[in-house]
Amino acid sequence: MRKIFNNNQFAIVVSMFATILIAILLSMSFAIPSVVYASDDSVGEIFYAATGSARKETETFSYVTKTTESYSINISFPNYYNTNTSLQNTCANVAGANIIGYFDRYFENLIPNVTPGAGKTKYTYYAMTRNMAEKQAVINDLYVRMQTNVDRDGNTQTQYKNGITSYVQSKGLAVSYNAVMTNGQFDLNKAKAQFQAGNPISLYMSGYGFANITDNGSLVTLDKNIYDDNHIAIAYGYEKVDYCNSHGGLLRSVIYLKVATGLQGVSGVYVVNNYGKLNDAEAVCIK
Repeated sequence: MRKIFNNNQFAIVVSMFATILIAILLSMSFAIPSVVYASDDSVGEIFYAATGSARKETETFSYVTKTTESYSINISFPNYYNTNTSLQNTCANVAGANIIGYFDRYFENLIPNVTPGAGKTKYTYYAMTRNMAEKQAVINDLYVRMQTNVDRDGNTQTQYKNGITSYVQSKGLAVSYNAVMTNGQFDLNKAKAQFQAGNPISLYMSGYGFANITDNGSLVTLDKNIYDDNHIAIAYGYEKVDYCNSHGGLLRSVIYLKVATGLQGVSGVYVVNNYGKLNDAEAVCIK
């Protein structure tokens, strides 16, 4: 049989074939489209979509003496909730509406044709049931601006803030956000400064509880609604209590945050570091 290629020619052909094959593979790899996310900001972020499904727990502890310090930006705060059954996973929208309702006291066009409360030295915010349609309209608006349920169920922290910013700017106002966490932990000193400036704080929670407190002077009872989902609530004040024994020794120090839960029929305080994880906390200022 006649030999077609000598050794040198065969090596050249193999080399050319390999070069062509590599070029083809590279061109194919560039032709494959990369994955495009609906929102790059949402990649890796937690989605907040509270279900409102709770279990009951009771905690008790004893003490002999206690010292207390507290501060609230107001004696009450809006505690709106969603009434539109066609909307789902609305905790971020409701939290944003509570912030807007609070600042509507100072900037009346934030919620058109609504007076949010009454009083001078003791201002009391009206319940959701008063001007319900107008308040629900804010929740509906934020549902769209926050792109609720577009990427996944609920909203990310980024979407939540973007929605509030968009709404506030549409009213000709500005909004800023200030962290009150240090090294992943709630920083009471930072929170105090924001409360004293009149700014409510958004709490971003994974697993959480709202507690009603009974204190008979020596025994504290916390009746808690415990949730295992992700939720955003609004804090508007705090109470820090140091519980001591008969010798004045510290038994435990507890921070209770006064909150608008955003859940219909659910009240109570948020007990810091009591259950679940506080992912972040940011003060909100509209001006």
